[in-house]
Amino acid sequence: MGDIRHHIATEISDASTTHATAKVNWPELLERVDHDSELLNDLTEIFLTDFPQRVQSLRHAVGQADSKQVMSVSHNLKGMLATLSATGASAAAAHLEQLGRHEQTAGFSEGLAKFETETAGLVAEISSHSPKAQP
Repeated sequence: MGDIRHHIATEISDASTTHATAKVNWPELLERVDHDSELLNDLTEIFLTDFPQRVQSLRHAVGQADSKQVMSVSHNLKGMLATLSATGASAAAAHLEQLGRHEQTAGFSEGLAKFETETAGLVAEISSHSPKAQP
């Protein structure tokens, strides 16, 4: 139990010192998982496996101006990112979802650029905070 508390304290400390650049609100995420490091690990592992594939699908859908696919993939990404307390990235995905829903294909490239800005470094940040990455 001491290891879990140390890990959580480290996460909160790291989040406090890097809050300005953090993509994930770590204190919020830790509260969301009730400070359960196993659940946090499961969520981060799922994210690290699924996220790159979903982003690739989103890029393809944007490139094809496929409104339905942009809406669907963005919706999935929005939920995934919200679960991980990555609010800026989740909001960017929500914007793309709305563009897809309303078939506003002219906004897809700009929406994707905003999404990619919001998610830049996110995989590295989550990887570095994953309980499996801790000694």
